[in-house]
Amino acid sequence: MEKEFVMAVDSGTQSVRAIVYDRQGKELVVARAAHDPYFSVKPGWAEQKPDDYWKKFCKVVGEVMASKKFDPKKLAALGITAQRSAVIPTDKNGVPLRNSIIWLDQRYTENPPPASMGVKLLFGLAGRSKLIKFVQKNSRFTWIKTHEPEIYNKTYKFCQVTSFFVKKLTGEFADSCSLYVGYYPLEHKKSDWFKIKGVMDLFSVREDQLPVLKQPHEILGTVTKSAAKETGLPEGLPIIVGGGDKQSESLGAGVLTSDIGVISFGTATAMEIVT
Repeated sequence: MEKEFVMAVDSGTQSVRAIVYDRQGKELVVARAAHDPYFSVKPGWAEQKPDDYWKKFCKVVGEVMASKKFDPKKLAALGITAQRSAVIPTDKNGVPLRNSIIWLDQRYTENPPPASMGVKLLFGLAGRSKLIKFVQKNSRFTWIKTHEPEIYNKTYKFCQVTSFFVKKLTGEFADSCSLYVGYYPLEHKKSDWFKIKGVMDLFSVREDQLPVLKQPHEILGTVTKSAAKETGLPEGLPIIVGGGDKQSESLGAGVLTSDIGVISFGTATAMEIVT
């Protein structure tokens, strides 16, 4: 059977949306649900409950699938984007071990472990000594390792919102390289985790504690039988994580060249340009 439709899910800080499009880009059906507001256990902190992410994901996807506005058998794939920079420690089954530390969070580690001599020399020669100190101080992994060692030691994978969804849907710890910014050890030019010895230590994380990275166009897995039951999605449906939320909205607004900008009014206001 020829596939005619795609579904997109955008899980932001305040809400999650599911939309189905046809081949011409026409919006056929949309569903939206508000997330529980983020909260601050201490001043400067910002956290959300991962279980609420999944609950609202299932809600909007279920509403769209039950809408009868399209033929579910002709659904080609599900594409996901979400807020970036969140850190969700999980066990081997993808079960969260604590709340999600989101991008608005401002916590830091006062006295992080010192960097190795090799890393100091490497980044010092490149004029990046201040960057080393900044990363060490602000890494979410360092904070968890220092202040919640029992959580850190139990953590099998550190996920973002997208990789948390991918695990729930497919059983795989995988994600798109385009979603990783901030305090994750991504080597952008190679679209992969840093391989230089000692760099991971700056972040207090190992590569095996992070999801497998793939390109935005690659299929990360397919919907399992259990996930199909929870969400209403067809079993075997391909799952793709595309661009990050900001990259996607810039593209959608037509920001294709460096002489065009867009102002985004969301949880925070940002101006975006292409360089």
